[in-house]
Amino acid sequence: GINAEYGCSRNFVTKYLSDLLSCSTICLDVIIEMSAQEEHILIQVLSNHLENNNYVIDVNTRYVLERLTFTTCRPIHQCVYQELMEKLERIENPTGDDFKLIVGILKRCSNALFKRRKTTTETNIPNLFHGFEHLQNI
Repeated sequence: GINAEYGCSRNFVTKYLSDLLSCSTICLDVIIEMSAQEEHILIQVLSNHLENNNYVIDVNTRYVLERLTFTTCRPIHQCVYQELMEKLERIENPTGDDFKLIVGILKRCSNALFKRRKTTTETNIPNLFHGFEHLQNI
């Protein structure tokens, strides 16, 4: 079922990226593609990697961070996204490239959030009008 697939993805991504520095960009592309619908798994791995590597953005961390879309962001995983932001905040003396990367992440994250809110709002509007029609018939 879905939970079994989710567990497999989480275990595979977590295990495969346990040594993120040794992965080739081809392997990273495969992992990013595999976890596209469960990006929070990838984000959790990146958060752990940043913490374990003194909050330094290495080449592979940057590669993955640049490719995050945040389109599968769900309220249930909010803590994972917040944790990533907290880890990025702990980077001491970020370079200009680090700063640009972090701003790009924040832009993509907020764009995904606004798109999600817009979709949710548009979905609820017809139900609201249906409720008013019902009141007029009383």
